[in-house]
Amino acid sequence: MWFGLTIFTIAVFGLSFLITHSFLFEAPRNLLADLNDKTAHIRVLGTLTTYISYLANCIVCSSVWVSILLMLIYDHSIILSNTLPDMLNLGDLPILIGWSAGTSWILGRATGITD
Repeated sequence: MWFGLTIFTIAVFGLSFLITHSFLFEAPRNLLADLNDKTAHIRVLGTLTTYISYLANCIVCSSVWVSILLMLIYDHSIILSNTLPDMLNLGDLPILIGWSAGTSWILGRATGITD
């Protein structure tokens, strides 16, 4: 169980780091920021682009959605399905999402990524 949780945690943090801080996703983040600036005055679209732009720059926020994505593809992953117990139990989903957000925040603080 702990091995699987460690793999899951590293995967969530690694993917969240790629989205929020890597050079690989710098252009999409900048594009979202520009789109947010251009649509800020439009009520619904401006709000949506603000949230998406924030999500692309916040490692804890993105870790929540990355963990949900990993849980959705759980059955199709050899690594996750062999190392974690059945994690699609509805009672475990909020716990794993909270675990992902919490560990991403802790790892972000430890590595100096988050303030």
